Amino acid sequence: MARKAKYSPPAAWRRSPKNGVCTNCRADVLVCLYDGFDVIWDKPALSLAGEAAALLAGHDTYHWAGSGVHKRSAAHIHLEPRPLMGTVHRSHRCGDAIQDGHKKMPKPVNDSDDPGF
Repeated sequence: MARKAKYSPPAAWRRSPKNGVCTNCRADVLVCLYDGFDVIWDKPALSLAGEAAALLAGHDTYHWAGSGVHKRSAAHIHLEPRPLMGTVHRSHRCGDAIQDGHKKMPKPVNDSDDPGF
């Protein structure tokens, strides 16, 4: 859910999401300034199925890659369903938990000496 910021500092000041806590439900969230509004996200990154479920539930989804934040639209999802860099997050709604199957799983790290071929 977007909340109006009290002032609009330059976007470079708060373009990257910062850790925070929801004032209503005390959940761990990410807070970011996007188009002059404070946008609150759920912390876990979404998988492709999680993004589809979030959009069907009426959430906005955002792509966070380094210092850049972009709101996902149908064109973004069609052209780049799984971004190569960064993560996809949904807007926060109190009491609306993300199912475990909708969270993006970290890539397995191959720390063995076997090169795998």
